[in-house]
Amino acid sequence: MTHQTLRQKREKRQRIFLSSSFRYILIVMIILFSVLYFAKSSALATRGYDIGDLESKIESLQQDNQKIEFEIANYRSIRSIENRLARLGMVEADNIEYTNMLSPTFAMR
Repeated sequence: MTHQTLRQKREKRQRIFLSSSFRYILIVMIILFSVLYFAKSSALATRGYDIGDLESKIESLQQDNQKIEFEIANYRSIRSIENRLARLGMVEADNIEYTNMLSPTFAMR
């Protein structure tokens, strides 16, 4: 069993780090990680723009929804109903009589 000295281990490490194959692998890894980093950064930026667009659409739709709810409330108001009834020529009923349908005295044909 041969034991390496610290000096031999250090020299072996230096030979590995100074070898051309190690340099090529290191350069390829740096390029690969750089490309992946920029791809991820651009994807995140694009998503940020998409989120901003969606948030503005949500705000616009909420404003439209509030306008529609206001129009519905206006349309359901008593004044609006009375105006529409007058335009249609309808009048208020006089002498309203109610019939009790549960009464045993009910005329049948």
